[in-house]
Amino acid sequence: QGAAGQALDALDDELLQGAAEETLDWLGPLAVAPLLDRASLAPASGRAACLEIAARLADGSNAAAVRAEALAALAAPAPEVVRAALGALSVVGDESCLEPVARLLARDATPAVRRAIETSLAVLAARFSDAARDLAQRARPASLESHAAAVVIRVVGPPVRGSLAADVDFLAAALTSSSPPRAPAARRGARL
Repeated sequence: QGAAGQALDALDDELLQGAAEETLDWLGPLAVAPLLDRASLAPASGRAACLEIAARLADGSNAAAVRAEALAALAAPAPEVVRAALGALSVVGDESCLEPVARLLARDATPAVRRAIETSLAVLAARFSDAARDLAQRARPASLESHAAAVVIRVVGPPVRGSLAADVDFLAAALTSSSPPRAPAARRGARL
């Protein structure tokens, strides 16, 4: 634990950053708890780095703790923290993470964050296809959830909504919809 603390301190020094990450990699899962402790106190860039490294080092004994921290970080105001949380969920997320990630598509976000949301949702949908299908089946074409459903249809492949024709009808309706405030993003998702 002491070595993890020293390595975490070294993460803040540009000259020692590579060696610090190598040390944390060597410590493996033992470094996860100190990384999560540091993440809760660190400024945005430090929190993002801690989340990314913790997810990479997590194992079965501490993945739930990393997942919980990453889910909490989805509400962070700093885009780099949200991107790091999405990356962490791509590694340690379970099917319960699908909805929180999908809900982010309804928020205003920078293009980089929006791509990270779509990527994380795609990874989770591929891993938990049954839960992803359930999520996509509940979406309506003129809703904020249509973007997430379009990503799921693209990743999981038809039929998601019962038949190939139903998937095509949904995507066509999502493409032509102008109802939700995020309609351009949803239409882009439907075109993918």
